[in-house]
Order: sequence, then C-alpha cells, then structure tokens
Amino acid sequence: YGVSITLGRPITKNIETSVRFRDENGYLEFPKLSGDEENKSRWYETRSITAFVSRDTRDYRMSLFNPISGSYNSFSYEYSGGFLGADNQFQKYTFYTNWFRETFKNFILAAHLQAGYVRSNIWTDAGKLDINKIWMLSSDRYYLGGIDTMYPVRGYENWSILPEAKGKVDPNFGGNKMYYLNLEYRYPVRDNLTLLAFYDMGQTWNEDTTNIFNQFSPRKSVGVG
Repeated sequence: YGVSITLGRPITKNIETSVRFRDENGYLEFPKLSGDEENKSRWYETRSITAFVSRDTRDYRMSLFNPISGSYNSFSYEYSGGFLGADNQFQKYTFYTNWFRETFKNFILAAHLQAGYVRSNIWTDAGKLDINKIWMLSSDRYYLGGIDTMYPVRGYENWSILPEAKGKVDPNFGGNKMYYLNLEYRYPVRDNLTLLAFYDMGQTWNEDTTNIFNQFSPRKSVGVG
C-alpha cells in the first residue's frame, strides 16, 4: 500500500515533463534459499522522486486504441533513499519508445522498445551479497515474460525470464538491467478488435554481468493474436 503524487506540465505541443513522488510499503515473503533454515519475511518501505520527459506525436484518427503513425518516446530517472529516507536506496533509469507506421490499406507496423537499469548497493562491507537489501529491491528489479506483465515477452510464463545463474547473485532476485522489444503488424478491425502478428524478444542481467554484450542471448517468440 502507498501513495503517489504526479505533477506535470507541457513544454511544447508534443513535449511534456512531470515529477512523481512515491511512498510505498510492501510485505515480502520468500521461500527458503540454500543455507536458510526457514522462510523469511519482512516489511519494507520505498520513498522516491521520479523525473519524466516525454514526446508524443501519435495519430489516433482511425482508432481510439491503435495509433496509425507517429511515436511516443520517454526517459525517466528515479531516485530513492538518501535524503528521502525509508529502506530502499537506488537510482533507476528507464527509456521507452514506440513507433507506428501505416503501410497499406490500414495495415500498421508497430515497434515497442524499453530498456532499464537499476543502480544500487546490494553488497556488505565484506563484499558479500546482502540478502536484506536485495529482497527489499524485489519490486523495482526486472522480471520479463508473460502477456499481462509490465515487461511483456509473449509465449513465456509471467516473470519467467531471469538472469543467467552464475556468480554471487541468485537469478530469482531478478535483474538490474533489461531490455525488451515487441514488433507487431496490425490490422484494426474495429475500435476494440485488432488482428496482429508479433515478434518479441527480451533479456535481463544482474550484477554478475558487467558487459551485457558478452552475455547477449535474448529469449524470442513469434505468433499471431
């Protein structure tokens, strides 16, 4: 449970900025990890400020739900902890873009790309993984997969695309780096019905991977809907 307040203002016809304050309390319950004697649980609090800038040129003339041209691009920076207090301390960078182009006879090519990075200290002074710190970051780390999730890669179970299992960080804690791409070829039948063919791909990495290009092996899927 929690509260968020967002204030925004347009700069030009297509560009606007906003600032959001978020105060969130959550309850975590994790199964036993290797070496643990019992399940662990705890409450945590996240208090953050996020700055957004976005540019929107999408054209909705033919449908209220599916633009036929233009693009939407945004960048955000979230700061948590420090002078704001609470439990979590991190900086989160998110870039999102989607593009739409009409090809012929109402067929639309759509592309969605999102990339994110969470910077935080999850280590003890001795250089070991601090389980409590990484637990509290769970809702702000990355888990890809599933059609109805925040980071959709269709054809996979919800939150099933995790970092590779290696190094000090358990992949079940999710990643601190991610990207996903959706490509769709759409045909709007009416306002609330669209036929499409899609190609999805995405990957997550955690702190064990410092150079993502050396470990670039995204999960992929194709289909129709």
